[in-house]
Amino acid sequence: MRKVLSLLAAPLLLAAPLAAQEFEGMIQMTMSGKEMPEPMTMKMYVTESRQAMVMTMPASAGPMAGQEARMVINPASGKMTMLIPTPPGSGMPGKGMKMTMNFAAIAEQAEGSVTKLGTSQTILGMKCDDYEVKAEDETMKMCVTTAMGRYRFPDMTGRGRPEMPAWTKAFGNKPAFPLKIWTDDGSMSMEVTAIERGPVSKEILDENPEGFMAMPGMGG
Repeated sequence: MRKVLSLLAAPLLLAAPLAAQEFEGMIQMTMSGKEMPEPMTMKMYVTESRQAMVMTMPASAGPMAGQEARMVINPASGKMTMLIPTPPGSGMPGKGMKMTMNFAAIAEQAEGSVTKLGTSQTILGMKCDDYEVKAEDETMKMCVTTAMGRYRFPDMTGRGRPEMPAWTKAFGNKPAFPLKIWTDDGSMSMEVTAIERGPVSKEILDENPEGFMAMPGMGG
């Protein structure tokens, strides 16, 4: 599960404007793995000025099942805002909690190794080529397309600051975006299940929606 989160949980931090210039709209992903009781769906919204991720809580989340947690990234201010809805029946006031964190400039991890496997797939009408990726102590496979620009979703899981996943450096400045990621042992998988190009609603990108109570900020 950490392997998926390392690549995609911080999709939130699309701090590089380049990604927004190449694509604007919504990217929906479904994640599953041995450590997950059921698949989880999340939607990433990308614009030139801000980005957001909306995650729908699965049935295993109990009273939070079906609720949507949202993260909004504002590269200009260097802030990430997390919006967590109030659990139904909890008696807590307001619509939910709001936490804000500052993030430093994105760093790049050491280069990983990428091996082209010579096979390809078609996902959502886009051709992608299969690669084996080794980064630090992790080995996975991914199907990469050149039709979505460069992958610019930093990893926030390891060193307390945003870092580009190691494998991205192996592709250099070439367009490379994974439409599918998986491991041979089935411990995790992720696949892009929908892509919608076009303007993103201002409500989704709102960092200060009404009714959310400000909580102590997360570490920067």
